[in-house]
Amino acid sequence: MTRLLIAIVLVGSIACGRHADGQTARQGDPKDNPGGYEDFQSPMILETAFVVADRKAWHPRADAWISSSEIQRLRKFRCERISISTLEMKARQLSGDRAEIGIRVSLLNPDANHDKRVDLLFDVVNVDEVVKTFKFDALKVEEGDTVSRTMKLVLPMSALKTEPMTKVRITMAVRDY
Repeated sequence: MTRLLIAIVLVGSIACGRHADGQTARQGDPKDNPGGYEDFQSPMILETAFVVADRKAWHPRADAWISSSEIQRLRKFRCERISISTLEMKARQLSGDRAEIGIRVSLLNPDANHDKRVDLLFDVVNVDEVVKTFKFDALKVEEGDTVSRTMKLVLPMSALKTEPMTKVRITMAVRDY
């Protein structure tokens, strides 16, 4: 009975795009891809660790960008062949028990793909509570090009949790232009 239950959980996790490292990708059907990518139709929703929630991850220099191996694996998920090639964060404590968070994201549109317009919606979440929402609208990503954007936001320190870890949910909507 236990083996059957484990098998059902594993099959369900794989079918939903859930991976052992905690990342998820939803909406769209994975397609076979020799590059090891998982392709999804627009919109695609990714969820991963908000690495700056753990103060131990903060770089001593407040201007230094940080990432994680979990975040770097986001590049294997593609929405209409567009991928997040880089997602980096930085943080510094402000007065009044607040933190300034910097977010830098890069999108890659591979060769032999049409020029695209991409909307990115970021939700910083603790379990099911959305702590902060921000977005990048109508990013033009030409075929064979990479586009990067940076944003700063301020969060209360109390919103940065390690148990359970604060996450960032990214909704990517892609269309031709």
